Amino acid sequence: MIPLDVGDQLVDREKSRIFLHYLANAAKKVQERALRHRKTEIAVKQFNKLDTVHLDKQLGTIEDHLQQALRQEQMLLDHQKKEGRTHDELQHKIKKLEHKLTRYVQTEAARKRRVRELDLKIKTAHAHKGEREKKIMQALADLVSLKKRFGAKASPAQHARIELKIEHLKHELSLLKKN
Repeated sequence: MIPLDVGDQLVDREKSRIFLHYLANAAKKVQERALRHRKTEIAVKQFNKLDTVHLDKQLGTIEDHLQQALRQEQMLLDHQKKEGRTHDELQHKIKKLEHKLTRYVQTEAARKRRVRELDLKIKTAHAHKGEREKKIMQALADLVSLKKRFGAKASPAQHARIELKIEHLKHELSLLKKN
């Protein structure tokens, strides 16, 4: 909804509608209160003008007006107390929601930080794995070339040791590739 442009201020139409509703209710209550007071004043003035014959009737009327005015005042007070309690409840709920939002924002930041840390750890581990794999491949190539170079010159014990190292490196390489 587009806000109203009132000079250098913007007015939200929805909030204005709610505000005007409550303002009209308050104005109506003030008018009703003024009317009750006016009725009571008129009744008192009429009371001063009365003769004793109509006094009982007028006293009853005045008493009715006063009772009605007291009831209306009590209703207004009760309504104000109820609105006060509602206001307090809403403020309490707002504070709870603000607290929850603050905790959520804090945990969200911690979660993002932890995800970044884990990503970095995975990338680092992956880089180390690649380096380790290259070293094993190089050592394997070196052992194979050593085996070919010495060929028949090497003793059977030396051949067995070289074969054992080659098998060990192949096993390590297969474990790295699995992970």
